[in-house]
Amino acid sequence: QEEQEEQEEQEEQVEAEAGDDDDEEEEEEKEEQPRWFWKSDLDLEDADAAAWTQYPDKESKKIEKKYQEGKSKFKINGRYSVDLDEHIQHQTNDKNKQRSIKRHPAADGHLLLSSSSYELCCDLVRCSGCYCF
Repeated sequence: QEEQEEQEEQEEQVEAEAGDDDDEEEEEEKEEQPRWFWKSDLDLEDADAAAWTQYPDKESKKIEKKYQEGKSKFKINGRYSVDLDEHIQHQTNDKNKQRSIKRHPAADGHLLLSSSSYELCCDLVRCSGCYCF
């Protein structure tokens, strides 16, 4: 299974290097994709948008791709792995160090683009069921 994961990572790297010269299409696609978040502040309630940090685009795309493929356990980078069945990320070398994760669809109007990051709208408490799991 590790060999398969390494092969998939190499394929994704080749795809990323190939790239697409059409920046407008890429930007449009970026806005339409669901976004993945990890709980960065464990002291805050899940419904508090400030408790969550969006994954960088590369990791978010990888998680979404695996989600769409129906894969539940995989590495997202050299340090972290994800278990979509449990809705967690954990350090690959220490499964006891884990954080909650969530998926939030971009097309439903509950994500607002700010200058430096994505922020959840004030309706998050009402739409907390849209984590899509």
